[in-house]
Amino acid sequence: MINEDYKAVRELFIVTNKAGIIKKTCDNININLGYESEELIGSNINDICKDEIMSGILAGKKSFDVMLNKKDGQQIFFDAYICSNNEDEYVISLQNISKFKDMEERISQLEKLSYYDCLTGLLNSNYLNVYEESLNKDKDSPIGIIICDLDNLKTINDNYGHFYGDKLLINFSRFLSTVFEDEGIVARYGGDEFVILIENTSELAMSAIYIEFLDLLEKYNNKNKSMQIKVSVGWAYSDKSIGLVKKVFRKADDMMYKNKFMKKMEFLLNK
Repeated sequence: MINEDYKAVRELFIVTNKAGIIKKTCDNININLGYESEELIGSNINDICKDEIMSGILAGKKSFDVMLNKKDGQQIFFDAYICSNNEDEYVISLQNISKFKDMEERISQLEKLSYYDCLTGLLNSNYLNVYEESLNKDKDSPIGIIICDLDNLKTINDNYGHFYGDKLLINFSRFLSTVFEDEGIVARYGGDEFVILIENTSELAMSAIYIEFLDLLEKYNNKNKSMQIKVSVGWAYSDKSIGLVKKVFRKADDMMYKNKFMKKMEFLLNK
């Protein structure tokens, strides 16, 4: 006998035997799934949900999410609760949770958007801050950080327009993505600042990566003389990350600003 409490609280119920053959359904099942009870009785529960429900039952689960197929081919998410009655049958009570699943998907998409820079498509400071916090507190790992700052971006925007400046940002983003594709995380940290964070590396490897990066950038500029990318760069390394990420970041940032300062001094001396 079906527990009346389940009928009141849950939207649907289906009764099967131990082999998954449907013995009974609620009268309003056609409203949610499009089938009349008579169409389902005698068929296998797997016909409308692959083997998700029986697999869950065999695994000893009492409650889990399941996707059911409507008669018209559409799929709906349900929360399934399983109990066994005295007649050696399973009572599967179901609650439609599609709206919640849609909401979860939208939230997931919004979270994803919040982690990406809309202009360049790179990860942004939101993502980098979360990732750095994980390295700083939960995950101890050797880390290397490279910071790049586009030189004179404000002057470029003022003289040539923001379209040119945006194009420069996009080109540099693509360059970084190509160079560090298999190395680590590349993020646009601010308007003209980019960060590359590399895990499980060594100081020697970071030094080699830094030198190779400058060499590749020089080669890029030689091929793209009409829109060269001029950046100030700094890097730093630590064999541990917990409690040290901000310190490594500051060290790389300091080196970058020293590089920028030296360029300005060299420019003034050569005027």
